[in-house]
Amino acid sequence: MLEWFIELSPILRYGAAFLFLAISTALFFAGILWPWGWAVGVGLLLFNIILGGLRDF
Repeated sequence: MLEWFIELSPILRYGAAFLFLAISTALFFAGILWPWGWAVGVGLLLFNIILGGLRDF
């Protein structure tokens, strides 16, 4: 389903994951809880590590 995501460069893939995590953390410190951002960020990060990590090497 996300084959197109694996074809991106590692900088873009990990950048997208960390972007969601950074936005969620910034909103948390601003007093707004957005757990979906953490869920998407962690999901993309795990997806990158498990499936995309094999392709990076």
